[in-house]
Amino acid sequence: MANTTDREDLRTRAKRRADMESSTFVSDAEWNDYINQGNSELYDILVTKYEDFFVKSTTFVDNRSDGIYTIGTTIITDNDVYKILGLDVAEGGSTIRMKKFSFAERNMYDNSVATLSGYENYRWHYQGNTIRIIPPDSKNTITVWYIPETAVLSADDTAIESVINRGWEEYIVIYAARKALLKEESDVSMLDKELAQMSRKIQEFAGNREAGESGKIIDVNQGTSNRWHNY
Repeated sequence: MANTTDREDLRTRAKRRADMESSTFVSDAEWNDYINQGNSELYDILVTKYEDFFVKSTTFVDNRSDGIYTIGTTIITDNDVYKILGLDVAEGGSTIRMKKFSFAERNMYDNSVATLSGYENYRWHYQGNTIRIIPPDSKNTITVWYIPETAVLSADDTAIESVINRGWEEYIVIYAARKALLKEESDVSMLDKELAQMSRKIQEFAGNREAGESGKIIDVNQGTSNRWHNY
């Protein structure tokens, strides 16, 4: 069952944890800020476990002569990219994982011999708020795999990410209660300990989501665009 905890529930629980249910010292707007900060921090913890909790994808056609695509304009128009996981290119009936290029390789195709036989060695680079693809203007379909930014809990009925395990939202509750007590200049040492324990617990259990399968060494060359050559 998906986690349906919403902002109102988190605020109520945080006030209870801080023993500030009847207090107006911290406004609801401030509580909401604390909750969103805690939600963002929990999101960061889960993202850095690299267990693909929040992965999304989108496709576009590589049709720009400069190969530069602006996030929020020419691709991923909701402008919510947190991390780029990788790109695939569909060419000749095959889907190929594209390798990244380093800044020092930015002019690797600015010569008369860009390709030999077979697949072109497509590469990509994340630069500021743009993705640059070389060689450009292939007319092929590109898929971008990415992690979106944390969704803001903008209304009381806005729920946290449904893939967050039930119980992990307590991290947000403790975080918000601690922030409120800090404003009140109260002792937060016990909440500090609870928050640290909760963080360790989440990180421990968030790993290896596919528990029935063991991890393995990744072949970084299989399925990439350097089938025939490597510059």
